[in-house]
Amino acid sequence: MRTLKLQPTPPRSQQGVALAVSLVLLLVLTIIGVASLNTTALEEKMSTNIQEDHRAFTAAESGIRIGLDGGVTLDLHVVDTVDQDFVDPDDTSRVMADAHVETAFIGWSPPKRGSGYSAISFQAANFDISSEGTAGAGARSVVHQGVGQIVNKD
Repeated sequence: MRTLKLQPTPPRSQQGVALAVSLVLLLVLTIIGVASLNTTALEEKMSTNIQEDHRAFTAAESGIRIGLDGGVTLDLHVVDTVDQDFVDPDDTSRVMADAHVETAFIGWSPPKRGSGYSAISFQAANFDISSEGTAGAGARSVVHQGVGQIVNKD
């Protein structure tokens, strides 16, 4: 029987390819992570701005409704204004938005056809109700609505 002597083999020179590949993959994953964080922060700012714009528009429309429900008067010679604050229902000391409503006389016109009013005896006083809603840090919206009031020509 013959015995074999195992001689230790000298270590081969390793080139570290696995380390280089793993470092490159780690770098790529880090870049993707940082980019997604920046995208998330930008999307959060955009959604906040959209929410504030919507809040300002809603305040402006609510101001129109307040003006039409008697908050302002339709006077031929006076520009009437009213200011309205809209507070947080959970914290009434926090103003979420506000509206500045203004009415102004525009001019006279005949009543609309089919309204039942004769253009001989009646005329329409036309007013512009404008409402500017503001909310948050700079969100602003302006809404205009025309209103006509039928009056005797006398």
